[in-house]
Amino acid sequence: MKINPIYKKIIPYIVVIIIAGVAGFLFTGTVYPENPNLKSYFDKICEMPFTETYFPSPETFWVLGGDCDDRAHVFKNYLISIGAKDVQICWMNKIIDGKMVQVSNGDWGHQFILWNGRVYNPSHNPDSRFYNAALSEYLEYVKKKYGYNVLYYENSSQVTKF
Repeated sequence: MKINPIYKKIIPYIVVIIIAGVAGFLFTGTVYPENPNLKSYFDKICEMPFTETYFPSPETFWVLGGDCDDRAHVFKNYLISIGAKDVQICWMNKIIDGKMVQVSNGDWGHQFILWNGRVYNPSHNPDSRFYNAALSEYLEYVKKKYGYNVLYYENSSQVTKF
């Protein structure tokens, strides 16, 4: 079979374009909120049992489950492992007259993930689950439902009252 000379010149360029596109997708295309594998991993974290722990223990999370700090650390570690940037754990509590007090459900604080300025809260409670939500929407929800009013950012001295 004889190949047209024009195709002989074009084929190497087409192959390079295809390879570059596939490589670009493999290295950058998997780290976005709409990726079904990412959402599936988030959902698996949510489905784990709630177990109160006194310090984050991602090592035992997949066996025993965990609370909000365990869930936040597991999801953050996963995001970083697949190449996500700008991932941080945030925590909140309720401050009245300079003292930390319990919120309406008896908790003293809560942790969640902020990735590219969007909230990811892999809660065991479906009503409190947030995936790729606006920070303002989430803060309004937790203030109204639980009474939280102060937000702290990981690796920052920034404190936000809301």
